[in-house]
Amino acid sequence: MKNTLALCILVTISVLVFAVPKCPENSHQGCRPCCPNPSCRFRNPTCPKDRVCTFDCKFACICDKGYIWDDIGIVGGCIRPKDCPPIKY
Repeated sequence: MKNTLALCILVTISVLVFAVPKCPENSHQGCRPCCPNPSCRFRNPTCPKDRVCTFDCKFACICDKGYIWDDIGIVGGCIRPKDCPPIKY
């Protein structure tokens, strides 16, 4: 019985450790915010006033302070705002 319990705990820990995706450089794992984060395309995104936010955590890669998501470039990831590629229309 003890061996079965230990095996279950070991499998659970392994799944949790290896199931979390690696985040790109200059970002970390965290809860996705209710309103959108800034990105190269949307520097100051707005959040609708009637939006209802819940407290459930949906894990996502969040850019570190001073970085924004590069949603224009080929690679993606978090970069400094000054390094955003030009928007092509």
